[in-house]
Amino acid sequence: MLVIIVGCTPKAIPGPEGTQGATGKEGSSGQTGERGMQGPPGPKGQSGKSVSAELVNSLKEKLELLDQTMQDEEKICSIISYKAGIAPPILGFAALTTGGKVLIMKNSSPVSIGDKFVFSVQIADRTDFISMNVLTGTEGEKTFYVAITSDGYHYYSEDLKRWNAQGQSSF
Repeated sequence: MLVIIVGCTPKAIPGPEGTQGATGKEGSSGQTGERGMQGPPGPKGQSGKSVSAELVNSLKEKLELLDQTMQDEEKICSIISYKAGIAPPILGFAALTTGGKVLIMKNSSPVSIGDKFVFSVQIADRTDFISMNVLTGTEGEKTFYVAITSDGYHYYSEDLKRWNAQGQSSF
């Protein structure tokens, strides 16, 4: 029965064709396809300007120095007490860094300790200092300070301010 009803129903007759309407909005783009084969190489570019060997060497040295500085973090490696003068004596402490810097903390009086270390002097431009010691002189004797590096270079001072290179000891 259904076939008879569908088959006997009259079909719609199309009307006359109308004029063209306005262009609609552009749709979204589709997915990117697979990458194609590589094309031939392009023409060779202009030759670049060369830098001097001096500039290259200078940059290498500075980069090496920067790398070394980043790796070699400076640390306190030694601390000693010191005494200078007679009446009243100046008492305090001296600290040595692995970079050869001497930091001084002066006591505020013979019975009161100082409150902070301040930079005093750089013994030498090295990063391998390991120790500093003092040989205290009594009346009529001199006091000597000695600082040493890991490879045996040693420096001496009589006042913690002026340091003299003394040589290298083989161990």
